[in-house]
Amino acid sequence: MTKAAFIFPGQGTQVPGMGRVLYENVRSVRKYFDEAKELLGYDLIQIMREGPEELLNEGRYCQPALYVHQFALAVLQKEMLAITSIELGLAFGLSLGELTALAIAGVYDFATGLQVAHRRGILMQEASEQNPGGMLALLGASLEEVRKVCEQTGAEMANFNTPSQIVLAGTVENIREAEKLAHSLSFSRVVPLKVAGASHCSLLKEARRKFRDYLGELRFKAPEFPVIQNVEAEQTMDPEKIKGNLEAQLTLPVLWCQSMQRAAALGFTDFYECGVGKTLRGMVRQIDPQLRVFSVQEADFVPKMAESTR
Repeated sequence: MTKAAFIFPGQGTQVPGMGRVLYENVRSVRKYFDEAKELLGYDLIQIMREGPEELLNEGRYCQPALYVHQFALAVLQKEMLAITSIELGLAFGLSLGELTALAIAGVYDFATGLQVAHRRGILMQEASEQNPGGMLALLGASLEEVRKVCEQTGAEMANFNTPSQIVLAGTVENIREAEKLAHSLSFSRVVPLKVAGASHCSLLKEARRKFRDYLGELRFKAPEFPVIQNVEAEQTMDPEKIKGNLEAQLTLPVLWCQSMQRAAALGFTDFYECGVGKTLRGMVRQIDPQLRVFSVQEADFVPKMAESTR
């Protein structure tokens, strides 16, 4: 059988209206949205469908929203693959997307993953409010020049997205100084990101400690198939190591580019991006144009709508 991988995008891909088509038209996954409402104590699908955008963008809401949406899409896509000669053999996600990958791989059930996303979102939101920060994407320059920016400004490398795109994180002042310096160097683009705070850097040290304590109370199982985790860009099968990598992700860089390269080295050529938009598809094209990414969208599972969007 041909083996394929599921990949899941991270925070920042959320948009008002996400989940509406699935909830209203696909009965088999409606239960996940209803279960989220019961477990979280508020109407998540209403926030997803109606916003306002400012509310949906808060970590405490957008992280569980993305998790539920991605999980529902992945369940449906997995069912479609089951009637073909394609077998799901790997999963991984960018930042928040890693939580969905672990759920699909059977490390924990849907409800546990939802609670993990909820707690993670709250802790990161609190950290951004207590230690305001920002993030900056640097495109088109060498790793040496990125290091130079970090050494001179105190910013930290947070995401290795593609061979030519690295994202920095740090305090508001760190990022302001990094942007000034980067403009004087040979970067092709310097892009401040519209985020609520800094992720994957030392500003989340206290959030990481609290997240570690929370994860310690949960029981993880060995995945049904390998998961590549962000902090090592390696296959992980041991439940306790998965926990450690998951909490370490809050303060360590996301090795997305390296994770894709690792998947390719394992022989995977086909990837299904389950989530809003085609963010990861664009990155993968820059990492390795030979790899194929299929975007899994809500309309794919509503025949009439799928036909109207072709």
